Amino acid sequence: MAYVRTVKTASGARAVQIVHSQHRGSRNIEHIGSAHTDADLELLKAVARQRLAAGQGELDLRLPDSPANKGAALPVTSSRMGHLLDALTCGYGALGFAAATGRDEVFRSLVLARIIEPTSKLDSLRVLDEAGHEAPSYRTVKRRLRVYADADASGDGAEVAEAGDSAVQAVAVDPAGGRWRARLARACADHVRLGPATLLLDLPDVTVVADAGMVSDANKKAIEAAGLSFILGARIPDVPFVVADWRKAHPDTDIDDGQIFIQPWPAGPTDKRRDHTFIYQYKTDRARRTLRGIDQQITKAENAVAGKVPVKRNRYVQLTGATKSVNRDLEAKNRALAGIKGYVTNLPDPEPQQVIGAYSRLLQVEKSFRMSKSDLAARPIYHHTRESIEAHLTIVFAALAVSRWIENRTGWSIKRFVTTARRYRTIQIQAGEHTLTAADPVPDDLQAALDTIYDTH
Repeated sequence: MAYVRTVKTASGARAVQIVHSQHRGSRNIEHIGSAHTDADLELLKAVARQRLAAGQGELDLRLPDSPANKGAALPVTSSRMGHLLDALTCGYGALGFAAATGRDEVFRSLVLARIIEPTSKLDSLRVLDEAGHEAPSYRTVKRRLRVYADADASGDGAEVAEAGDSAVQAVAVDPAGGRWRARLARACADHVRLGPATLLLDLPDVTVVADAGMVSDANKKAIEAAGLSFILGARIPDVPFVVADWRKAHPDTDIDDGQIFIQPWPAGPTDKRRDHTFIYQYKTDRARRTLRGIDQQITKAENAVAGKVPVKRNRYVQLTGATKSVNRDLEAKNRALAGIKGYVTNLPDPEPQQVIGAYSRLLQVEKSFRMSKSDLAARPIYHHTRESIEAHLTIVFAALAVSRWIENRTGWSIKRFVTTARRYRTIQIQAGEHTLTAADPVPDDLQAALDTIYDTH
């Protein structure tokens, strides 16, 4: 016969033991451990019951008068992606979204779900359940989306929550009516530039930075008509005059790496624009890559002209009737342009390095909008009215801002952070009248990332 007993020790703790008694009166006592709290005592009793249950492979953590006496495991009452949810919530609050939305829990839940796994509004509830976050009802989600879309943020009651180092700044709120519309109020100068094909904001002191392929002449005129500044990539159909003039004056000299050429383009008396400035920069590494590409294309063109390979799309193959030839004029022009990158701006007295630096940061813009369309799955949009679509995109941009905040704090991509952090869950176990919390051990690199988010270094 074997049974579990509890005895008090000399130190005041309570020891849990398994007593194996025989019919002749002899006993064998197996000491399980000593507990100083009621919760620890319940756990030790559970361990003892597990050892008594022959063939039981699970940890026994149930109460007296429950299946625990038969060796069953104590149930887990909750399980959540605690590290991930808490970190994302920290970023959400740091950017001012919580205050700006009046602590709207539905909006926050939808933003968190979109970062964890972009999906439809209905399936977002499944994502929240799997993450261990209390999900609103589907009817509530639909109702709140209408509120977000219908609310008007204009008026004296509107206030803007500044998102210091976020990718996107601002949520406009109408606290008086308790109804609000989240909208993109301005592009943060350090992180996001918006091309005119995306948005034109009626705001002062905004500089639109975009690639040359995004902006037509009509776009450029619209930007200036809106009173905005721009920094655009410049198309270079021919060798710029300032570069050709420099080469003429220095026929036996190579252009230095990083050398900059400036060519003003003043507005005429009838031009409805500001003065423009063209800035050209030569980079040795860019020239090397371009020349290597030209060499490869010329080799293919020569093989096509010689009939060694079929004629495919190659800009250096010139067709005149049935005659094929290599376009040497185009080759010479492109070799002369190798390494030169152009920029145009309407900023007054622009500093070349600042203009080039701002344009170079377009990588962050492209990354942001790739995220909004792919990682954040802004499309397809499972909505049918303009108001719902606008509310959906508001959630997408809020998720983008939180994601950028996490990336800036940790140095990790949001995909890496979500994939890593979601694996480490916190669970709650009911032991008697006590609720115990347990968590998966967190690896050092994730812990360091979490420390930077909570600023605990």
